[in-house]
Amino acid sequence: MGVSQLDSQLIDALPILDGKRQLTILLGAGASVGSGLSSWNKMVEYLLCDSNLAKDAETAQVLVEQGDLVLLSEGARSCYESDAKWMKALHDALYHDALCGSDIHSLDQLDPSFLQLNAASLACEYPEQVHLVTLNFDTLLELAIDRVNKEIGSENLKKIEVTHLHGIIDPGEEAETNGNALGRKPVFTFHDYLSLIGDTKADARETLIRALEQGDLLIVGTSFRDPDIRQWLGKILKEQKRKENLHKTYFIASREGFKDVDVDEFSRMLPALKGQWESLGVSPIFVQDHFDAAQIIQELRYAGHPGYHSPAERINQIWEKLAGTEFASYQNEFSDLLQQQKRDLKRQVGQQLVNATLWIAHGDKMIRYATHDRLYRDASLLREREQGFDSAMIAGRVYSTCQQLVYGPTGRWRMVAAAPIIISDEREQGSYSRIPVAVVSFGFTEEVDRNTIAVALTKMVDEWSGLLSKSFFR
Repeated sequence: MGVSQLDSQLIDALPILDGKRQLTILLGAGASVGSGLSSWNKMVEYLLCDSNLAKDAETAQVLVEQGDLVLLSEGARSCYESDAKWMKALHDALYHDALCGSDIHSLDQLDPSFLQLNAASLACEYPEQVHLVTLNFDTLLELAIDRVNKEIGSENLKKIEVTHLHGIIDPGEEAETNGNALGRKPVFTFHDYLSLIGDTKADARETLIRALEQGDLLIVGTSFRDPDIRQWLGKILKEQKRKENLHKTYFIASREGFKDVDVDEFSRMLPALKGQWESLGVSPIFVQDHFDAAQIIQELRYAGHPGYHSPAERINQIWEKLAGTEFASYQNEFSDLLQQQKRDLKRQVGQQLVNATLWIAHGDKMIRYATHDRLYRDASLLREREQGFDSAMIAGRVYSTCQQLVYGPTGRWRMVAAAPIIISDEREQGSYSRIPVAVVSFGFTEEVDRNTIAVALTKMVDEWSGLLSKSFFR
């Protein structure tokens, strides 16, 4: 989908923060996968191999795809002699992908995902209204809160507690947490869930009941496979309907969370997916990419304010200006900056050939708007490519994930580096969120140092952000 497709119809379906109503945001494992931590599937695959129940990674993958994760986890648990060895195995399963084979040695060096940062930012801005609950074992959400508080400044420090429904797996002595782990012990195996579900006074269950008694519940980043959450929430929603409770439960589902499902397949699936959630009393919100969900969380603080426009409306306004009467002027201005940045890159990396391109988001496409070596006479001559986390074009993937990417080789280039350009409306501070509107990309004929490129890209993106903000809102 991309942020450029988050329209007013979708935004109008979101819960409203009106200064009175409470909102609980429940984050699942999908919120941490973007930071490099293992998904539920990957954790079970690791445990099957580590316990020798699976002789190789391929067998473990088949078992996870075809079997029951909770039962497979119970089988793996039986292979460890003590709780201490099991806890170490769980720790390694969760943090292995992020810490092994990288320069990262502790959780503090990881970056929280956009989803975690935006949820933390919202909670810090509305500490009396917004409550954070997670199914995750890691403390990246707490880390996100710490980072948001550092940006706010000590004089405005917010004490935000994160409730962990399924416990915490300690990342190490370096990491401190202000989280509240209900029962602390990780809930992972069949018997773990059986014990939890059997406890009619379980704190996790009471947390969900309290969330919907006080306000709305927004679920994001989870596959909704946890047995306890399915059972408890199902009963709570049924009881809520009987009592005519007006508080709502929302569920954000992204196509990226479904394995090997393309845009057309996802579109055909939507009636069934919509029907299954609505039959439970849940209001589903469907998006294409995980970053769309993160952007939606950011929009909650602005939606409903006077003069607010959805991301799709704002990006469409930008495109209309770029393709309008000032098209020729923008072509010259943008091509000149690309040419300058190309020369700067060549000096830094010693390349004989560097290609520089500016892509602009419009609807579900990325438009090849400007290059360093040509000027287009009319907007109708511009090429367009698909957006999406799985787009064949690097610019499409970078825009939809909102992450810098250095990739190669491709068909033409030995290496391609690209980064999203994010802007904010300077005319009415506080009225609009920051949104990605474009991507700048560079193609190289030879492989270059990735760290050098990353540093250079950061500087160039700042230049584009300033120029585009000035151009659009002058």
